[in-house]
Amino acid sequence: MKKRWAYLLFVILMAMTGCNSPVKGTVSTEPVPSVQTRDPADIDLDTPQTASDYAEVFDRLEVQEYVYEDGRVYSADMTKAAGAAGDTSTSGHSETNTMVADVSEEDRIKTDGQYLYCLRGSGYGSGSEIQIVRVNGSEMKEEAVITDLNGAVGFYVEGDRLIVISQNWVNTGFWSSGGSYTTASFYDIQDRGRPRFLNSLNMEGGYGNSRIYDGYLYLMVQYTVCGGIEETDPETYIPKVGGESLAANCIVLPAEGQADGYLVTASVNLEDSSKFTSSLGVLTGSQHYYVTTEAIYLTETQWNDTSNTTNITRLSYNQGQIYPDKAGNVKGTLTDDFAMDEHNGYLRMVTTVEGYDMVAVYDDRTGKYLGENYREWKRTNSLYVLDHDLEIVGSLEGLAEEEQIYSARFMGDTGYFVTFRQTDPLFSVDLSDPTDPRILGELKIPGFSEYLHFYGENLLLGIGQDADPDTGRTKGLKLSMFDISDPTDVKEIDKVIKTEIGGSEAYSSYKAVMIDPEKNLFGFPAWGDFGESGEGYFVYSYEAKKGFQMRIQAETDGNQSRGAYIGDTVYVADSQGTIQAYDWESGSLRGTFKAK
Repeated sequence: MKKRWAYLLFVILMAMTGCNSPVKGTVSTEPVPSVQTRDPADIDLDTPQTASDYAEVFDRLEVQEYVYEDGRVYSADMTKAAGAAGDTSTSGHSETNTMVADVSEEDRIKTDGQYLYCLRGSGYGSGSEIQIVRVNGSEMKEEAVITDLNGAVGFYVEGDRLIVISQNWVNTGFWSSGGSYTTASFYDIQDRGRPRFLNSLNMEGGYGNSRIYDGYLYLMVQYTVCGGIEETDPETYIPKVGGESLAANCIVLPAEGQADGYLVTASVNLEDSSKFTSSLGVLTGSQHYYVTTEAIYLTETQWNDTSNTTNITRLSYNQGQIYPDKAGNVKGTLTDDFAMDEHNGYLRMVTTVEGYDMVAVYDDRTGKYLGENYREWKRTNSLYVLDHDLEIVGSLEGLAEEEQIYSARFMGDTGYFVTFRQTDPLFSVDLSDPTDPRILGELKIPGFSEYLHFYGENLLLGIGQDADPDTGRTKGLKLSMFDISDPTDVKEIDKVIKTEIGGSEAYSSYKAVMIDPEKNLFGFPAWGDFGESGEGYFVYSYEAKKGFQMRIQAETDGNQSRGAYIGDTVYVADSQGTIQAYDWESGSLRGTFKAK
């Protein structure tokens, strides 16, 4: 109860001190009057604390820098973005494959049932365009093209608004995330033939992730601090949102130790995109993101001499307002965003734990303890259940020694995760008692699934790679269908192995997968030794009696292809602007549109 009242008081203080508006004008180094400097002994490590002034922020920064032969200083490499079942369409057209229902995510293709919106171009740092194409079965007519979208990585279509997310760089004399910036550009598309640019908003830092929920865009960027910073000049180490530096009391400090950068989250009201609504910076990195309808979970892995630990920061949000909430940690590293899931107030996580097994060393003559020494490198896997305060209340540790987690999926009181070394154990876990999770079953098969998706009642789809059971050497793409009607006895009831496929974006990006179990279709881009280009898009169905059936194989130009369907027509769009229309029932090509 004390923690809850402390948090409510903290939120009130945040609102009173104006944390939801960036600092305007000259950046001040004076403490924020209404925030008291804290005695370290009084800090609650479970509740994230904001800074009292910029000097406190400076003290908690750990500058990362690499010096190359030319003498210039470069920052550490940019953080890579990376994460309930995705949307299942009931409106006659496909939706973006998302982590959480009702929480929208950007993608390279969208449809509203009448139009296709397709991003062409390779994204980061290059010229990109968005095609708006009216479609009716095989008939396709380009209504408009939004051009000059340098660095576009994805976009949203929300009613009559189109929002483009881009990442670009400016020359600051050295490579740093201080030289990168993320942009959200807003367009009125009420007249699809004449998109009207409204405005754009910038944040310093590389693009991390984003979501749209309940009329607000939440944009997350990673800002890494590199060499050349001065304590007396906050502009050298404080990121800007909308051209204005974050206020000190809008920066959350790490519970312990230092950090080499910020994860900055800012919101925009889609009805008034002229300014940011709220912004909050956290002194942390973030490898993975999980966003529910109420919370944003950020995770960062830290290594020491003997082990790896994942730090968790939870932000709460509502109607565009963003607040620090709780912090915690677990042993190990997450493989992807789906390795965490919230259910009934509990956060479930699966991690791979790595580190040296330490052995105590004693003096042979006196028996005096001298310290510890490295013995051998060990790898195991763990499952953790955390309560609302991000305290661990249940766990399973020491699983699948010398293997690592490749994929995970949770549904209600049951969790599934795949580990791999030479074979693919698929574990099923009973989570009905959060304080006492239990392994229900373990299925060992060759290969491994890198993406899991529930496919109707009692079925689990796996997309991954086949592998030699003796050496672990991969041998092509593998589709697996698992019967999970009895979690204690999971069975692989069908599989397809495509040795000609060398890889797929589906392994690393769930949004590359078009999937609708109710319509019984799923598709993904792939590359390998097939066709003329070696790049294509594959669409499958699954039936109990027939198993997997490949319905469409489209040859594409560029491995960032995407699929969508409207009614009984499946569209495949590649990064060069070509759209192919296929009849779903026959799998035949009915029409092709090529960008001018």
